[in-house]
Amino acid sequence: MNTVLVDSQIVKQKIANSEYLVSPEAVELLSRLTARKLYANQITPELMFLASLITMSLGVMFADGTVTESEANLLEKTIEQLIPSKGDVTVLIQQFINGNRENTVYKNPSEWLKLTASLSWEERVLLMNFSYEMSAVDGKIAVSEKEYLRAAANALNVSPLHINTLEAWYSHQTVEQAAWDNLQDIIKPQNFSHLNLRFISLDGVDLLSRLTKRKIAKTDVSDTLIFLSVLLIVTWGVIEADGIQQEAEKKLLAKTIKHLIPRKDNRIREIMEILLQNIPQSDVSQRPQEWLKLATSLTESEKLLMMSFCYEMSAVDGEISPEEQKYLQIVADILGIESKYTKVLESGFSDNGIEDTKTFDELQAMIHPDKFQDMDEVFVDAAKYIIDTLEVLNF
Repeated sequence: MNTVLVDSQIVKQKIANSEYLVSPEAVELLSRLTARKLYANQITPELMFLASLITMSLGVMFADGTVTESEANLLEKTIEQLIPSKGDVTVLIQQFINGNRENTVYKNPSEWLKLTASLSWEERVLLMNFSYEMSAVDGKIAVSEKEYLRAAANALNVSPLHINTLEAWYSHQTVEQAAWDNLQDIIKPQNFSHLNLRFISLDGVDLLSRLTKRKIAKTDVSDTLIFLSVLLIVTWGVIEADGIQQEAEKKLLAKTIKHLIPRKDNRIREIMEILLQNIPQSDVSQRPQEWLKLATSLTESEKLLMMSFCYEMSAVDGEISPEEQKYLQIVADILGIESKYTKVLESGFSDNGIEDTKTFDELQAMIHPDKFQDMDEVFVDAAKYIIDTLEVLNF
């Protein structure tokens, strides 16, 4: 019966952070709701956050007495975005959802506060952000939902300032810039790397909305769309770096982006076609503080794969100019990519030969196709393509 727990990416036998503690009451509640015998050393911070998120989401969904299809879809989509992997993890979470519904824990603060007790202050603010997103999925926040959310925020000791900002944002009202910046600084994805969950900030969603000149919903934003958007922005920066916009570079950019769009995903195709038109007209590639709103949610492997395509782009005319080298190194530094990897990519795509075979082996391991199994199959093929191309060019 415990196979799911042993193999799960969320529930592990040992926790890396030995200081993380979960109460016996929380262990008992999780065991009861999943119908499994759990132990404290099996419960990780990410599991506690997800359990809290699901509970709060259900509370919002049932607050007005009616669970809409859009609310149910949002909960499913949110879980998929936070945990891209399938199988054991999904089974465990579904068991928790079913148990939570049957026991209506979301209605009883004395129960669900057992789950949130171990959350940090920042995690509680993030939890409220997801909860407000759920409340607004139908276009407006019902009075009963506002009451539930404000009562929950009070129980969680989340500042009224942050709650007012979230309520205004999701109600499409004007938000004071200072309050908005303060909130975004708290809930930016890099603050939650310890949770091993992936999500995009509200600022990232807002950036995509501005670049497409249409309202992009958070549920429209997948890991694939984020990867392609960052790739497009940075590669356009490469094209502009030397002041000469080569036609071959622009054609390769469009071809690469279109090739990486999942074949059956018309929504992503539509958004990327708009971005292909709009990004060259903007200066976003020269404003890392902007595109980082998207890039921070990329994994290390995704960042390296993205940079690999950028180096290929820069070398399409036969050489990588000094200006392109400088731009790409700045991007790599901003993304936290070690210079040894960029040197290998530069040497490889410049056709100068890769001398540092040890680092090349490390790079291959980092962008191995297996790293992209949770994304669309086109990314598995893309990783194979980059590795094969470098090998052909250099060995």
